[in-house]
Amino acid sequence: MNKKEDLDYHVQRFVTHVQDLAGKFNNRARKIGLPIQMDTRRLVHLVHSGAILDETANFWCNPLGVLQPNDVAVIADCCFELWKNERIDGHLSTPGGPVRVPVITALQWAGPILYLLTGRRYHSSFIVRRNPFLYKTFSKVLSLFQGMYRNIDFLVDEGTKGLPSSINTIFKNWPSTDTYQRFVLEAREFVFQISDLGELFDEGTASVQGVRQIKGVNDQIRGNGSTPLFIVPHFARSQHESAAPSLEVIQGMRNIFSWLRTEFRGCQNQRIIGLSSATLEYEDLDSTWEVSL
Repeated sequence: MNKKEDLDYHVQRFVTHVQDLAGKFNNRARKIGLPIQMDTRRLVHLVHSGAILDETANFWCNPLGVLQPNDVAVIADCCFELWKNERIDGHLSTPGGPVRVPVITALQWAGPILYLLTGRRYHSSFIVRRNPFLYKTFSKVLSLFQGMYRNIDFLVDEGTKGLPSSINTIFKNWPSTDTYQRFVLEAREFVFQISDLGELFDEGTASVQGVRQIKGVNDQIRGNGSTPLFIVPHFARSQHESAAPSLEVIQGMRNIFSWLRTEFRGCQNQRIIGLSSATLEYEDLDSTWEVSL
């Protein structure tokens, strides 16, 4: 196989991959009543033209940001709950093991989808504990993910009622994560480090610095006319913690939800998604919706 044949082979693998993602997302969306379809035609055209080859090459050169097709249905589930469920808190459970980072980063798709359906500008805000290695690793995976998938478009099903009367013109023509972040949010920052987040998870109390930091994130986003969608994944700090009983993880997520609800009581349209390997208890479901991978 010569170099051109090798490149063509990898390009076709990527095209097949994103079409598989779209097929599984769209099937799930139709099943649950989410009136959104993932459209890969513009992305496929850009790939075949060579216009975004450097970014899509990460699919075969550096696959850290690759979303597995079997994981995409749960993203549709989360978007549906954010659209229709009035509860502030949501939880994405991955009982088979630790949360895969591409699943976390794919939750940014909720931004353009909710904007299409409601007109609200949600700013996906990934909240991680202050740790240089974790921040660098998560930011790298997010960048790889965005490079591969940022030109996927989201289309509203024909005949859908109750849509916003006006949305950004550029986004209306190219309704992707890329145009949403650049022209609707006009934002570049999506990963935020919060001091003592691990201690909050354990003890239920936040430091003064942590409170100041999360309020700074909220003020920054709301000052730009958007609403934070706080996405808080549970990353184990040690091998011991990764093996912690499910009840300890559940209590940690309760602490996170309670803290954020308290800090931003009265803020309009506030939404929070926690992610962990635990499954919530029955009594938690009165205040928190949950979907499972």
